[in-house]
Amino acid sequence: MNSNLLFACFLLALSPSVAKANQPDRVGVLFGSFGDIDQPETELQGFLRNTLTDPDVLPLHPWLSASIADLGWYIERRGLLEEYAAIGGRSGMRQRSAVQAEAVAEALRAEGYDAKSYVGFTMTQPFVKDALARAQADQVKRLVVGYQGAQYSKVTAQIVFRHVREYLAAHPEWQVDVVGIRSFSDDRRFLDLLTKRIDSGLSNSFPNIDTKKLCVFLPMHGLVNRLVKEGDPYVPQVLRNVEALKEYYGADRVHFGFQNHDEIPFLGWTRPNTDDALTQVVQSGCSGVLINGLVSFTVDSLETLYDHQIDEPNRIADEAKRLGKPAPKVVVQSMFNADADFVALMGELIIEALGGRGDLENLRQ
Repeated sequence: MNSNLLFACFLLALSPSVAKANQPDRVGVLFGSFGDIDQPETELQGFLRNTLTDPDVLPLHPWLSASIADLGWYIERRGLLEEYAAIGGRSGMRQRSAVQAEAVAEALRAEGYDAKSYVGFTMTQPFVKDALARAQADQVKRLVVGYQGAQYSKVTAQIVFRHVREYLAAHPEWQVDVVGIRSFSDDRRFLDLLTKRIDSGLSNSFPNIDTKKLCVFLPMHGLVNRLVKEGDPYVPQVLRNVEALKEYYGADRVHFGFQNHDEIPFLGWTRPNTDDALTQVVQSGCSGVLINGLVSFTVDSLETLYDHQIDEPNRIADEAKRLGKPAPKVVVQSMFNADADFVALMGELIIEALGGRGDLENLRQ
């Protein structure tokens, strides 16, 4: 053996740290959101209280937000339990989110990254801090945090980012680079995914209905008007998506409504709400309605499984009966979940974020 090569091998054998230094940094992928629960009887009250006492959800004195949370539990408990019962008792969002995150990590590993996946919620288990503790134990050196939705809002992605910053402040020993993907709502690739899914639904679900009589209904997360007036970017982002879809399919065929949580009477919410919007859908004379919530939802949860699949189709049927019109055929599309095209897009966005590209926020600051 060449003496120089032999000497190099000898040095590597004596210095495993040299070999380790040449290995790529471990990358973590963390997907976060409010989350959802699997055991409503035991978890629902805590989930509701965590949500209504969060300082960004309700920026009130703690005693007042706690009182509102208790009132909300008293008012909403029965209805929410009935909604969970209607979808089988649980949404499965935890499991579905884990599959989605792992599929993205696997796509990164296929590109040569040493990638690990994590899911952390802000209002229920596993909490963001639990996911970060796992990432720290896994010796992740670079972490990309994304919200389970395409847009950025003070009450969605920002809360996830806040929890990440709180953990990092409490664990200064963890030397990790952390960046958050604020949004990808305006990315052309996201719009292409929307139209691809809607095209598929329209062509496959309504074979005997004239295309001109087919409508698309877009249910989206609602937001309190106070945040809109303060400049929260969420509503302008989703409305740009709506306008792009109207341009693509025709303004008269695309309808949208906000799923507002307006049980608290003194808060004004975005309009139109889904009930008013669905009245317009029926009045428009659509023979077929495709319900697609992908503008602001990416993972199936209680809101998509109950509101989209049960409440909204029933609303359309009831409105048709009230107005004396034929009830249109209604088809509800599932969320992206671990759809291969969505996974591929998220993989691309994360790789770009690692390179400093995208709508990003440095969570170390």
